[in-house]
Amino acid sequence: LLLDFKSHQLIDMLPERKKYSLLNYFERIPIGERSNVQYFIMDMYQPYRDVVHFRFPKAKIAVDSFHVVKNINDSLNAVRVRIMKGYKSNTVEYYLLKNFNWLLLEKEVREGKRRFNKRLNQYINYPQLLDRILAISPELKEAYQIKDRYLLFNTYSDFSNAEKNFNEMMSLIRKSHIPEIVVIHKMLNNWKEEIINSFILVDGRR
Repeated sequence: LLLDFKSHQLIDMLPERKKYSLLNYFERIPIGERSNVQYFIMDMYQPYRDVVHFRFPKAKIAVDSFHVVKNINDSLNAVRVRIMKGYKSNTVEYYLLKNFNWLLLEKEVREGKRRFNKRLNQYINYPQLLDRILAISPELKEAYQIKDRYLLFNTYSDFSNAEKNFNEMMSLIRKSHIPEIVVIHKMLNNWKEEIINSFILVDGRR
């Protein structure tokens, strides 16, 4: 799908997203018109980036922050599943990791009213449950903190400080030896320029 950023109107719908098909499609548009395009916003699909470089030499590329956060959440969830599989299904650790996994992915876990949990045999609220989950594994806690750190960067940065904040965040992630986080570090490093470009404002909108 090709959408106009300002109006959200559908420009065109293509039958596939293969690289050669996209190159052929955009080649049919006069170079003068293609040179007027300033920005492309996309997910992290490498062929899209290649096509823009070949066919829109003046355009800046930005990745949609939703897809970056989704990749980080998927990695955090992979850490959770790996750790959960190390416990028997009748353990408290397995119960917490399986039934309250959504707490790890929440942007903010609010206090809420304490409720009685039969499996734990105690009154407990969501922040306390999250603390219990994170105490299960240092790896899980570290992966969660990295996810949290990226959300802070993504929420509170602007284009003037995004590169500085990104580099500071990456210095933290670089220290991790968690396999799933090592993959995330490579992904973020590979898309650094496009992530920073995502903080550019057009008509007041990121």
